[in-house]
Amino acid sequence: MKLLCIIQCTNLGGMEQSTLTLLKELRDLGHECTVISLNELGPGAVRYSDAGFPVEGMAYRGPGGVGSFRALRRRLRGHVADGLILVGHNVMASQAIGNLCQGHRLLALHFHHRDTMPRWKWKLIYRQACRRFDALSFAAEFMLDEARQIYPPLHGKECFVSFPIPIVDEDTMRCRDSRRMFRERANLPEDALVIGNAGWLIARKRWDVFLDCLAELRRTGVHVYAAIAGDGPLREQLQKRAHDLGLQGVVRWLGWQNDMEPFYAGIDALLFNSDADAVGLTPAEAMMRGVPVVASVVYGGLSTLAGDCRGALVLPDHDTSAIVRRLAELLSDRELRLQVGKEARQRMIEVGDPRLHAERVVKALRLGS
Repeated sequence: MKLLCIIQCTNLGGMEQSTLTLLKELRDLGHECTVISLNELGPGAVRYSDAGFPVEGMAYRGPGGVGSFRALRRRLRGHVADGLILVGHNVMASQAIGNLCQGHRLLALHFHHRDTMPRWKWKLIYRQACRRFDALSFAAEFMLDEARQIYPPLHGKECFVSFPIPIVDEDTMRCRDSRRMFRERANLPEDALVIGNAGWLIARKRWDVFLDCLAELRRTGVHVYAAIAGDGPLREQLQKRAHDLGLQGVVRWLGWQNDMEPFYAGIDALLFNSDADAVGLTPAEAMMRGVPVVASVVYGGLSTLAGDCRGALVLPDHDTSAIVRRLAELLSDRELRLQVGKEARQRMIEVGDPRLHAERVVKALRLGS
């Protein structure tokens, strides 16, 4: 079957990366996939093309992309597909698809509801989506529950399709060369303790909490460094905060990484903090690689993903004292890190298997297996 995937953008965020993983698995199931980005191609586009997926971008004009409606409509007329996936709610794109792939359309939602827009707007979005799509998938179960409360008529069209996490073989996970290369490139001592995190440097991600916990760890006598992979508008502000906290020479600001395997191999624990995240791709990837996770997420689905696994402590608030205690415990005991890391990996193998999520998408699209 030929599938057409319309995605909001091709940056390096969790939505774009998880979509690529899903498309790879759909291809393994025998489906041919083409990608259209509603925005000009971003830095993540090369990952799609390198993986063998045709990917094209376009200019996104006007409020809500209304100025791009005709351009997208013309572009879609040049495609023949058996099924269509729209990643992320977009009213303009929902209308522009016209009659394409009727009966085989999926709207894949990766974003949370709270503090994003008024409830009545969400209700309008879901009303339109139920008219234009045959199924709506949600990346987290709490999002699915909220959507049911906001718009009860979506009952029967909703399904749960979380972030698929590629299963990494143990040789890759434990590669000493990757760890050594990462430490050398980041100018970190090979035997040093290192915590890390990756993502957008934006307010919602609470990098201030990350830095505060790092500073407190060092004040308590834990000689630990930090590696931050990612970038964003708050970089200079966060670097100043690190300086004010006395963390000069302690934090490595790495920018975006094309290959995250050395990063995960090079850290001893992952600290993830967020005010709101549907799931959190970075902690899920870390767990798959046997990296212990300590997280604080005020509003999100990471705690459900982690379950009662000892390899991931997920707090419902930014309790720096509790975070520091758990990190200190992990960093002081290598055997404990290895043990709980194995449990984290097993948990992700069970719930993050890309084949499981790809099969759910095929079912939602009513394409058969």
